[in-house]
Amino acid sequence: MTTKKPKRKRVYSEYDKKLQATPNEVRKRVARNKARRHAIKAGTVKKGDGRDMHHPKGGARGKAVPMSASANRAKK
Repeated sequence: MTTKKPKRKRVYSEYDKKLQATPNEVRKRVARNKARRHAIKAGTVKKGDGRDMHHPKGGARGKAVPMSASANRAKK
């Protein structure tokens, strides 16, 4: 009879920390935050309003538009 080794659980937090620290991911996060700040300044979104900034494919600069969080996260 062979005994199976118990499966090792993945520690996602370690993986996420490494991924989020890469220069490319930092650049993307900075762009997303900047778009949100501009929308707040323009008055199209407010803190805690439940809206996300929708960033169209291709990353067209200045094309981010506010939309409800549920609609934005449902987009595929």
